[in-house]
Amino acid sequence: MAILTTTRLPNYAKAFAVCIVLIMCLMFVYFRGLLAEQESKVKTRDQQFEQENIKVKSVDKEVWLPQTTLELLGKLTHLKDVYNYTDADVKHITETLKFAVDEMSGFMRKSGRPYFQHCVGMAGCLLDIGAPLNHALSGLLHSIYVFGAQAQAVTNADDVCVLRKKVIEVVGLETEYYVWGYTVYPRGNLDDSAVQIAREALDKGLYETTKMGPKLKDAVLGHFCNELDEFHQLDQVYSGNRKRSPAFRENATHILNKLGYPDLADKLLTLYSKQDQIDIPNTETDKQHTKTVREFSQHLHQAFGSDPKYGARPRKFHRILNFDKVAVHEVMENFDKHYAEVENLCPDIPLYKP
Repeated sequence: MAILTTTRLPNYAKAFAVCIVLIMCLMFVYFRGLLAEQESKVKTRDQQFEQENIKVKSVDKEVWLPQTTLELLGKLTHLKDVYNYTDADVKHITETLKFAVDEMSGFMRKSGRPYFQHCVGMAGCLLDIGAPLNHALSGLLHSIYVFGAQAQAVTNADDVCVLRKKVIEVVGLETEYYVWGYTVYPRGNLDDSAVQIAREALDKGLYETTKMGPKLKDAVLGHFCNELDEFHQLDQVYSGNRKRSPAFRENATHILNKLGYPDLADKLLTLYSKQDQIDIPNTETDKQHTKTVREFSQHLHQAFGSDPKYGARPRKFHRILNFDKVAVHEVMENFDKHYAEVENLCPDIPLYKP
């Protein structure tokens, strides 16, 4: 008969086992805490939306924007009966597109996406909402004074004016009118204060009753088309560069609905909701997806972004014309005067009136 013997565990093994159990307990408590924090964030976000009376749209709402020159030309061809292009229009489209390729290509966003694709997407959005042809084409060059190839040599206001004249020589005064308007109205960057200015001006009737109002309206539509493409392609989400507050969303929705663009407002809310799901993923699948794409974007940007040839370009323009620091109430109290100072920066460039 075999004799079964048992050996007693040494003390160090018992201590090790106890440590393992304690570590597992601590990890359980830690991850339970993370889960509770995640649930709290989601609940807080929903309460904010409810307080601000923001309706969170389904993220399945269809949004499509061109991303290549071929897709953009296809959209322009599809709209030929809407715009009734003349031979001069076709030539203008071709020259603007070539100029945009030269100026806005060759560098990437932090998401790893070529910047020129964003320019094409913004132009596509403006076409979708029925903007005039020159306004739509301005989307291809909307940030030429900030990120354009020639803008990298700008050092002062005089240089900006010289660059504006070069742009006008290629694309004409009307298209440049929309480009310049986008650059300076209502702020250099679209943030909470910018949409607050845009909303107050709209509600006070300044779009129709002031000299600078119509330009502000065109610029606001350009900015929201810029938003649509950026959030549709998740440029800002994966780079962690931009969040949109409930107040921003409510103001944007109010502006677009009042201007007669409810579909654009719906699409933006759809994409903001999609951002929320990425920022605060609710399922393990969402968490893994967010992690994977962010890691891929980081690797792609590290590979190309460290090279000055491909990396993001500096915002020299905003350092030269730092007009975003003026308080909102001061802008509203001196609306025409405030924007006239920027508008008259280059007095020898004629003012275009659409």
